Amino acid sequence: MSYLDALQDPRLAARLVWIDLADNQLTRLPHGLAHAGQLSRLDAPRNALTDLAAPSDAMRDLVRLDLSDNRLEHVPELIRGMKNLRSLSLAGNDLTELPDWLADLPQLRMLDVCRNSLTRLPEAFGALSGLRRLHVAGNLLETLPNALGELGDLAQLIASDNRLATVPGCVSRLGGLVSLDLAGNTLEAVEGLIPLAENLQWLDLSRNRLGTLPPEPFGGAALTSLILASNRLERIPDWVGALTGLSLLDLGDNRFDRLPSAISPLRQLNVLGFAGNTVSELPPWLAEFHALTKLYAGRNLLTRVPDWISGLFGLTRLDLAGNPLTRLPERVGEFRYTQIGM
Repeated sequence: MSYLDALQDPRLAARLVWIDLADNQLTRLPHGLAHAGQLSRLDAPRNALTDLAAPSDAMRDLVRLDLSDNRLEHVPELIRGMKNLRSLSLAGNDLTELPDWLADLPQLRMLDVCRNSLTRLPEAFGALSGLRRLHVAGNLLETLPNALGELGDLAQLIASDNRLATVPGCVSRLGGLVSLDLAGNTLEAVEGLIPLAENLQWLDLSRNRLGTLPPEPFGGAALTSLILASNRLERIPDWVGALTGLSLLDLGDNRFDRLPSAISPLRQLNVLGFAGNTVSELPPWLAEFHALTKLYAGRNLLTRVPDWISGLFGLTRLDLAGNPLTRLPERVGEFRYTQIGM
């Protein structure tokens, strides 16, 4: 029996705590929701909803609401009364603005408004003191409200694919950040990241316009993933080599003509990417990177691969595609589970 069928029976509807209406062609919610008084989770993504027309009592105690990929042009007023709501997804709609009253949802922990047409976020969002995850990727944002800096519990901020030309000032005050994604903007400098959260583990600055990195560090010992791909970098500062917790470093599609010696101390790396540069040789110090499991060196100017590459026994993926190679070391073929493109 489907959820839609169950909603036709008041006795069954009264026992439902979770209703999944995803991937239908609904233009409005079923009338049977009036009987779902125990409902705590409603998933209705990928429909054709333009509003919420349902009895407020049936929605009052919702904890999770997913209305992503519908046709909403405004945030339904009905959500305003959902004081227990902890997770709200409005991604992939036609929203151009968000109401200030979203900040009056005291239990909200996750808000996803990705892939809309938002040009600003309300300053009132600074009152969402319990918010831990904020997803605003794929909008038209040129900045973020200064008040966001008050969100001390915010652990994840995804603001990729917007129109940010500078790092918003609020970011450096988000002391609880664990994951920050600013990829796909128009950043030319990232001084606004300093000082950055001590607990930050994931930082994605790919697909921007960065020509340099600041001389002062914007990451600490907790940083495990640093993604700098698709920028305009020719060198990186020495402090990157002091990121002792780093396990993933992506320098792909930049302007490096050699692997930066600044990263030579990072022998703990598991993943190193520098595809799409003009590197012509692999430096000898790379032979000490015994923790490497993935090495992406495709689309460079490598004409040979040194014999010591065979000593990196942990490699499970070695990408050499798109180089002018004429030979490989004989033992490369002995790598277990290794994939090699040429």
